[in-house]
Amino acid sequence: MLRIGNPGPGDAATKAALNVLAALPDWLREPLVALVAGAPTRIRLELTGGRTVIWGDATENEAKIRVLQFTKIEPGKTLDVSAPGVVLER
Repeated sequence: MLRIGNPGPGDAATKAALNVLAALPDWLREPLVALVAGAPTRIRLELTGGRTVIWGDATENEAKIRVLQFTKIEPGKTLDVSAPGVVLER
């Protein structure tokens, strides 16, 4: 499910969200409950188990995916990969 404030073909948040969604591999799409884009730079993935990934913008998608391949997100936790060189858990 996509949650976007003002969806449409000219909306920057819609374009960014679709870009991220297209980049996600199957193993990351399976637990995806919602992709939320409040703005082009505020994208987050809501996953099963109450897990959240703060994605940030639609750049460096491959690096963010690589980080998630090797990082376990505990139920109820949030992982910020918006700057994939500095990953934060909340």
